[in-house]
Amino acid sequence: MLSNCLPRIKEFREPPLFSYRRGKNIKDYVVKSDIGPFKNPCQTTITGVSQKGFHYQTPGHKEYTIKQFLTCNSDHVICLLECPCKLWYVGETTCELKVRMNNHRHSIRKKRLDLPVSKHFVELKHTEKDLKFRIIDKIPIQRRGGEQSMPSKKTRT
Repeated sequence: MLSNCLPRIKEFREPPLFSYRRGKNIKDYVVKSDIGPFKNPCQTTITGVSQKGFHYQTPGHKEYTIKQFLTCNSDHVICLLECPCKLWYVGETTCELKVRMNNHRHSIRKKRLDLPVSKHFVELKHTEKDLKFRIIDKIPIQRRGGEQSMPSKKTRT
């Protein structure tokens, strides 16, 4: 009807497109859209890595407690590196911890001076075997997707 009455308007020359919205069904009423917190299926611990309930103390004598099971296979974690001279380096990683620690060991072995951890170890003649580490926290996985928020700064205490 519009194309017959108004032939000069090009939008009316083609027939219009219609779209429909699906009506609600029983699933929309029964199923929750929020499934709750993510549960980590791996609840094993590895010696030398953080255990649930494990306490550690900072050089400033502040005490922290590990609140979950974390292993070398954990990703999106905050870890604490300690060298023999009792300096601590707190870092973050999005990959598995074992991969990140292997990268640190490799950079120490190759005597890389452009990275802070390996530079410290090389300058003070520490070896890769002197590197001790501990997971201190895990960044929670977002229930609805998106990126996991990581702390913005690395600090050394």
